[in-house]
Amino acid sequence: MDNGYLKYQWLGDFDRAMIDLSQTWNLFDQVMPDLKWVHQKDHLLAFERGGLLFVFNFHPTQSFADYLIPVSQGEDYRLLLSSDEKRFGGEERIADMHYSAFQAGVEVNHLKLYLPSRTTAVFAPVHLKPPVKKKKSARKAAEAEL
Repeated sequence: MDNGYLKYQWLGDFDRAMIDLSQTWNLFDQVMPDLKWVHQKDHLLAFERGGLLFVFNFHPTQSFADYLIPVSQGEDYRLLLSSDEKRFGGEERIADMHYSAFQAGVEVNHLKLYLPSRTTAVFAPVHLKPPVKKKKSARKAAEAEL
């Protein structure tokens, strides 16, 4: 990670941010994610876990504009984290804004997203806040230290 031109520090920074996000939102309280979209040809994967939407574009060269990703909630979503942020070496092509999942006359709720190649993004419904951390009992805190 010391060699700056290899850019591994950005991968480490993103990894830490994802771990922080998973702890803040208690993502592993939900045993299995809810798969929303898999497209082999486009190399896309989307799932919901803990109320958050995770979208991955694994395509090495293809970015997608206005890609429709199904979601559970018909409301506005906000961007929580993107591998395309400057702090992770990205180009900030995924806008930090509200995305509406409601479209009149459409039965299934979708977000219309720009998905740059080789990126991932995490979205949350605007109303959703991180759960309140439960205080550990003195006994559990002592066990954690062992």
